[in-house]
Amino acid sequence: MSQREKKAVVSGPRNIVPMESFVAHGLAPAAGAPLPHLQNHGGPVLANVQVVAIYWGAAWANATNAPLTNQLDAFFDFILTSTHMDMLREYSIPGSPIGHGRRIASVRITNSEPGTVVGGARQVTDAQIQQAVQGFIANGTVPARTANTLYFVYLPPNVVSIGGDGTQSCTRFCGYHGAVGGVFYAVIPYANCGGCVYPGNFIDTLTEVSSHELVEAITDPALNAWWDPSTGNEIGDICNRQTVRLGGFLIQTEWSNAQGACVIGPQSHWRPWFRVSGGAAALGSPITVVARNPNHLDLFVTGTDGRIYSTWWDASSGWANWFNISGGRAALGSPITAVARNPNHLDLFVVGTDGGIYSTWWDANGGWANWFSVSGGRAALGSRVEVVSRNPNHLDLFVTGTDGGIYSTWWDANGGWRNWFRVSGGAAALGSPITAIARNPNHLDLFVTGTDGGIYSTWWDA
Repeated sequence: MSQREKKAVVSGPRNIVPMESFVAHGLAPAAGAPLPHLQNHGGPVLANVQVVAIYWGAAWANATNAPLTNQLDAFFDFILTSTHMDMLREYSIPGSPIGHGRRIASVRITNSEPGTVVGGARQVTDAQIQQAVQGFIANGTVPARTANTLYFVYLPPNVVSIGGDGTQSCTRFCGYHGAVGGVFYAVIPYANCGGCVYPGNFIDTLTEVSSHELVEAITDPALNAWWDPSTGNEIGDICNRQTVRLGGFLIQTEWSNAQGACVIGPQSHWRPWFRVSGGAAALGSPITVVARNPNHLDLFVTGTDGRIYSTWWDASSGWANWFNISGGRAALGSPITAVARNPNHLDLFVVGTDGGIYSTWWDANGGWANWFSVSGGRAALGSRVEVVSRNPNHLDLFVTGTDGGIYSTWWDANGGWRNWFRVSGGAAALGSPITAIARNPNHLDLFVTGTDGGIYSTWWDA
């Protein structure tokens, strides 16, 4: 809540449902209702907020409340570097991208009390808060103001906060934020009244109200930046009292224009998982995928029956049905390695059940070729194949042999397949699996996890 709004945060001292709480946690308003939309009205934002926590009053030093100050400090240290700050990035303005912040100080002022005693009860007006904060800055009690500083004033028990419009805490609000002379501040009363308090530990009430005012002060510090012109609501008002726990702290969700909902983190760019195995209850493992072009994927898997199955996806028709590419072989092998030499050609390799290495290929003109052995007479060559294409007419093949050494062969359009040779040097057993990449047609880089767990590399160039 800001001093500009003059809106009720609670509708009565015993009513725990705020008047503004019309958006369910994580959900948009009901169908047909217009979505809230925050607009920027030209004011600043706090790009990297610097929080100064001010615990004002002697009561903050007693055995009951001193632990609360430590917990609030921990809350700020967590929340200011959390994903909760990341979701505010969408409200950045040119030159002020909203990012993480930090708590730069916590000050316990126990030699004075806020406000004055009126009719036997202590109360503090917004004007008195403004005067006090400016005085604390002027006399060096708190750090000097910067463009990103936000002063959080925590009031002690039994002090009524009087807003700029004359309304009172626990009757009309649980907290608010404001600005004076370039100083940005938030006021958090010790609001243990029915309209503000949450069941359980009182720290939950303090962190929930603090999270509300924190994000509002970041996105609308001078009361002229992000708010909904149709209602006057700021980012926190739309989702008022919709709470979750993050890092163990009770916080409020906040409105995201981008997601159209009350959220606690940025929008995920990952889409929901979906099933591509068709009606098969259990298709197999592991999976190999290759992209022949940006709009086409080919997928291969060793089925639970040992056969090799494939499907493909393209942008125009979606996923095709699975089909068996093992030919008449009852069980061919696993794992599978595939490479696309060009958009119209795929090469596929597998370690057979007999330990030999077998290959087939597909091209747009002839479809799938028959499987053939590339093991060169070796009964059992190895356990894992890695293939890389340096150019459309050349393949390099690597395998960890049954003796632990790394072996290689290659194929090119002119000479066909060459004899296998050992590339692991003097190492009796180097490791597995192997990963290879061609940085250009004349250079290969090879990586392997060694038997000692270390990662080893070598390279070849022309």
